[in-house]
Amino acid sequence: MASRARREEEAVSAGSDTATTSNDARRRQFAQPFGLRRHGARAGVTPPRRIAVPDTPSSSFLGPGPWRTQRGSREVLKPTLSRPGFTLIELALVAVVLIILVAAAAPRLQQTALRLRVEQAASELAQLLRAAHEQAVASGGETVWVWDAAARRARVEEVPEETAPATELFRSSALPEDFSVQLLLDDAPVECSCVRFFPEGTSEPATLTVSFQAHAMTATVDETTGHVGLVPGPAAR
Repeated sequence: MASRARREEEAVSAGSDTATTSNDARRRQFAQPFGLRRHGARAGVTPPRRIAVPDTPSSSFLGPGPWRTQRGSREVLKPTLSRPGFTLIELALVAVVLIILVAAAAPRLQQTALRLRVEQAASELAQLLRAAHEQAVASGGETVWVWDAAARRARVEEVPEETAPATELFRSSALPEDFSVQLLLDDAPVECSCVRFFPEGTSEPATLTVSFQAHAMTATVDETTGHVGLVPGPAAR
């Protein structure tokens, strides 16, 4: 009996050692593809080295910050460059340049404004000449364009058939005192400063010049048709 019990114990011990050896071999075989062998002479392979990634913003591994960590990964952000502003010297230089440009353009702007004033005044007087011509043709009577030097304005009157007073039809706005108005009939000055328009569409030949300093506009009245034209510059001599 004793020898039988000893043999059974030896068989159980041998089976346990065989199972343990088999289990260890299977674990090594399963772990070999994933590089999980233990370090040592038995494994025969040195495990891979682990590289530690520093977490400080001043680390030299990824350079200086800024940093941002998202879901375990590290993302490097480019530093934002501040936009430089304007210095006081630069602003002063810009102001000086603007002042120089305005000072250089001011005389030309002033001359342009004066020229426009002369053109406006001459255009208004020429429009009254056209109105006098149209009124004479439409009414079948004689009309006259009159320049009133005292009032500094022009007017259109209807000439009565007899001694009745003339009827004023149109009037212009007053011109500035420094504007010069010169009326010529047949290239000669007239005393009454007036231009007559007749029912058949004809008129007295006249030349009207409005000037101020170096700017002038000239209106001409055609004797045959009564047409009124307006051109820049003084009257041709």
